[in-house]
Amino acid sequence: MSGKQEDIRLTTFEQAFAPLLAELDVPIVAINADAPPTDEATIRLREPRFRVVTLAGTGHFVMMEKPRAFNALVARIVAAWAAPAAVAAPPLSEAAPTR
Repeated sequence: MSGKQEDIRLTTFEQAFAPLLAELDVPIVAINADAPPTDEATIRLREPRFRVVTLAGTGHFVMMEKPRAFNALVARIVAAWAAPAAVAAPPLSEAAPTR
């Protein structure tokens, strides 16, 4: 992808979502397939709270391909966010059920 396309995409993101994201007090987590990899580092330059959790062996529709694993990840993300800071939540990267 050319630099101009990336610049346009980031500019659109900043104009459309940056003001709304600034108001949120929640984690921003994408549950993605492992290919192609999400460029988490670049997205975090614009939104430091952004995290990616990959669900290996899935395509575009991770929630339909591995619904149990997807739901388990969502539950862990919510639990980690809701847990008091003194209570250690399991890392999001731990293996989840595969189906």
